[in-house]
Amino acid sequence: MKRIGIIIAIPSEAKCFRLKKLALKESIQIEKNIFLYISGIGFDAATSAAKELVKKNIDGLISWGMAGGIDQSLKTGDIVLADTIQNDKEIFYTSNEWRNSISSHLQTTPYKVLNGKIVTTNKILDSSIKKRELSNQTKALAVDMESAAIAKISLEKKIKFVSARVIIDDAYSNIPSIFLENIDNFGKIKIKSFLKSSLQNPFQLFQLISLIKSYIKSLSSLNNMYDEFKKRDFFIYNKL
Repeated sequence: MKRIGIIIAIPSEAKCFRLKKLALKESIQIEKNIFLYISGIGFDAATSAAKELVKKNIDGLISWGMAGGIDQSLKTGDIVLADTIQNDKEIFYTSNEWRNSISSHLQTTPYKVLNGKIVTTNKILDSSIKKRELSNQTKALAVDMESAAIAKISLEKKIKFVSARVIIDDAYSNIPSIFLENIDNFGKIKIKSFLKSSLQNPFQLFQLISLIKSYIKSLSSLNNMYDEFKKRDFFIYNKL
């Protein structure tokens, strides 16, 4: 059996693993030879997580969680399996055999699954205009803030890597500043400052309600993806 490390940015993305307890910024053994790490948002946080998991002598890393859709064909809840990861001018490739096995199985399910490029940025894209610009520049399907960091460590350590992401906000969505400016690096809302911002920008509450609906739908899709991974043992992929 191979050893797998799964990196997610925020605790809510770990709900699909149905664990009784979660710890931040430390490896959690969720099953024999399967380790989960909640890194926090961003490139540096994901780099640290990947380095810590490498110490477990893992054979493969999975970048797991949500992503923003920048291709206009994607909708909330769609699954993206990255064939390439782009970060600035760097391009990383995911492990073909592992990804293709996952993709082949998921294509037999009711869920919409696409293979393509994911771009890693250092900021959340908060507007449809920014998403359209990045889509035109990169021809990518989705955007996240961690996959390139994990891919980079995987390449350096010569271990296998895949990125499996569920779309939360589509290409047409705008993310309200009252949300972005009032969350910490693990997605937790700072209540006092959030309430103050909401009073100052009440019109953004409509955007926030839409985002919450998308969030709930994407969590459901993450649950479905997890169940399919478990069904076919993709978390302990023996061909790594």
